[in-house]
Amino acid sequence: MARKNYLKEHEPGKYEYMMFTLEILPHLETVQTQAQEMYETLIEQKCKAWGVNEELKEKDWLKWVQLANNARDEARQTVLSELILVPTT
Repeated sequence: MARKNYLKEHEPGKYEYMMFTLEILPHLETVQTQAQEMYETLIEQKCKAWGVNEELKEKDWLKWVQLANNARDEARQTVLSELILVPTT
């Protein structure tokens, strides 16, 4: 939905063209798949780099939660800025 809203607000001509030619759904499905894969990969990378693992979870649960939440937030922002909220080519 974020990608669809971005296109409607920032690229209305492209959005209308994609709707008219029925390209919008395949485009949105592709972006969704790429976004999900990128999000999961980024979280995994950040958690590994920051030591967010079962050992930390058992040792310091609060720190584990904070770092895991930070990893998800940073991954979400990266996906939005690099994949969702970008002009079409």
